[in-house]
Amino acid sequence: MRRVCGQSMANAVNDGDFVVGIGLNQFLNIKIGDVIAIEHPELGSILKRVINYNDGFVWVKGDAQVSISTEHIGKVSRTKIIAKLLWRISPHGMKSI
Repeated sequence: MRRVCGQSMANAVNDGDFVVGIGLNQFLNIKIGDVIAIEHPELGSILKRVINYNDGFVWVKGDAQVSISTEHIGKVSRTKIIAKLLWRISPHGMKSI
């Protein structure tokens, strides 16, 4: 479980929400539309939505306009994915992502 800091993924997850996910291994399927946690070499720990993938890399973006651009994030090695996020816990309750 980790706490969200920032608005780049609003309304899927908001600043102050908690997210719960499953750690990745070679058997977990990542698909377009999934929200994932990444340990980015320059940006640190970030949450983004998968928009494309191939050859061991994913391309991601934030849901909100305030998010950093996909071009700035660049392609992300699958080895940098920490988790596939499944649940959001907010003051309004628990909801799947």
